[in-house]
Amino acid sequence: MIEIRELADITPYFEEWDDLALEQENFFCTSDWILSWLEDHDDLGEPYILGAFEDDRLVGVAPLMICKQGLPGFSYRLLQFIGTGLSDYGDILATGDDVYEAFLTHIHHHRGKWDVCDLREINSSSETFLTLPSALRNLRMPFSTYKMFSCYHMEIGAANDEAYDIRNTFTTMKRLRNQGRISISFAGNAASINDKISYLVRFLNKRWGADDGSMFSDSRNSNFLRIACQHALASKQLALFSLDIDDKPIAVLLGFQFKGRFIIYSHAYDERWTKYHPGRLLLKQIIYHYQDKVALIDFSRGAESYKKQLSNTVTRNIGLRIYNHPLLYMSGLVYFRLREILLNVPLLHKASMSLFDSIQRSLSSFSYKRM
Repeated sequence: MIEIRELADITPYFEEWDDLALEQENFFCTSDWILSWLEDHDDLGEPYILGAFEDDRLVGVAPLMICKQGLPGFSYRLLQFIGTGLSDYGDILATGDDVYEAFLTHIHHHRGKWDVCDLREINSSSETFLTLPSALRNLRMPFSTYKMFSCYHMEIGAANDEAYDIRNTFTTMKRLRNQGRISISFAGNAASINDKISYLVRFLNKRWGADDGSMFSDSRNSNFLRIACQHALASKQLALFSLDIDDKPIAVLLGFQFKGRFIIYSHAYDERWTKYHPGRLLLKQIIYHYQDKVALIDFSRGAESYKKQLSNTVTRNIGLRIYNHPLLYMSGLVYFRLREILLNVPLLHKASMSLFDSIQRSLSSFSYKRM
């Protein structure tokens, strides 16, 4: 087992790393995606990437980082997946149960380096989720699990004619043609990637409002997306399209083709064209285009109505939170249960969240100082 703290030390393992990501069918655990995130977020924490070897062969990668949470004097060290928040699926790459146990044993033996380990967006179908709980019990490490986003998928060939039947878009497309010259364009170079990502971010920010914006309103996140798309283009995994009127995008869809699946990462449209449903038009056209090229359309995390309508299978992302101190474990159980309840009380939401965040930070700091 090795710990990788410097990015230069990762380079020799890229090919074996990506073979593991392919085996577990997780695009968001590829070396390109992870390193793209680190390139624009290196100030948010310290890489703590674990590599497991067997006879000099890489058999597992845990793409982790350690970052500080809370306030000065009341902070705690959080161990989490690199890319948390921007990755639809988090995971530990491993070839067998013994590799998962080796990772947990290492993390447990080095628990003086972290206070809480919060592994988010592990899909319920992942071997990581199926294996880690029993391994954690064997090591007597206190942990809790919590539900996150539902994830909708469409298996090609399964009964769902609505998903890839584009005939019901013909009337809308005819109406749209009256507004100008229609085309669907693909981002095939760095300039077109920058252009389409700029439109995508603009549409998303407009959708979510000026106050909150989307997660890409942070320039670092949008820059990361541009870098990740350039890497995906080089590896022939990028699917970045726009629906254009007179060469100007009115809808943008970003996806990735990865080991027999098409992952729809994000899409948005210009709300001034809402009555023509440009987002749905583009989505249906792209699904129709990829139906003979992949076995699965992955709508990724989130429970938007169109995903439920077009999908025929569903999984769920799970969070797994590991604690290195019994007091922190108990405080975490109480805190997150009350937080879940109070999320459904709008009048108490802001005040309650502020209070419980302060309590959690204080308890985390107390645990850290006693270690």
